[in-house]
Amino acid sequence: MFTRQPDYFDSETTYGTIRMKDTANQLIPFAIFHVASDSFSVKAAYPFLNLVSGQRVMIIYNTAKPNNAAVYRSWGYWFKWDEILGSILIALVFWGVAVLLNKNPVEESLREQMTIQEVTSKRKYD
Repeated sequence: MFTRQPDYFDSETTYGTIRMKDTANQLIPFAIFHVASDSFSVKAAYPFLNLVSGQRVMIIYNTAKPNNAAVYRSWGYWFKWDEILGSILIALVFWGVAVLLNKNPVEESLREQMTIQEVTSKRKYD
């Protein structure tokens, strides 16, 4: 919660309108919002999020720097594509290390595991 930019606790929210801008022959959604008498825009193109022109969206912005803003949605503000991929990559690395460490156990360890008898507890009144 403390790594989001703009910060969740120190920011304000307002509503903005989606407008499509043509950049390099591609339509990219931008959210346009107003603070006092100034107008600001923030890029609203997030993977798996389909926004249409004229749609109203909630914007979270830093009051000191309204240019530092984001569309306030779970996907794009709380969950970011690069953070999710990084988390998956870290989990895969840990899984790979665990597999490598346990793949070829020492012969002594195998013998010890084979000789251990499972202790089954008896019921009190059997």
